[in-house]
Amino acid sequence: VHPHSRQLWLPVWENKIDGPRRGKRRVPCSLGYWFVARNGKLNLTYIMRSCDFYTHYPNDIALANIMQHHVAKRTDLEVGSLTHFIGSFHCYAKDVSEIF
Repeated sequence: VHPHSRQLWLPVWENKIDGPRRGKRRVPCSLGYWFVARNGKLNLTYIMRSCDFYTHYPNDIALANIMQHHVAKRTDLEVGSLTHFIGSFHCYAKDVSEIF
């Protein structure tokens, strides 16, 4: 741990720890959060392997935003950009009529 670093990776899935449990519990959709402090602002990159647009996306992005605001406040930084990468962004056929 580097307490004066301007970046931090917060994993949700750590293969060394969670890998042996594969099959006993599911791999989370959220893989991790990368916080980077630049020019007095806290930027967050949120990385997911998979996200269901109808059921989970609104909560996932809202919670990432809340966490970014919380960390920014605790570190005396302004809130910067929030970038969200999703490997598989989808909606299920059962939900299409609710969306479109």
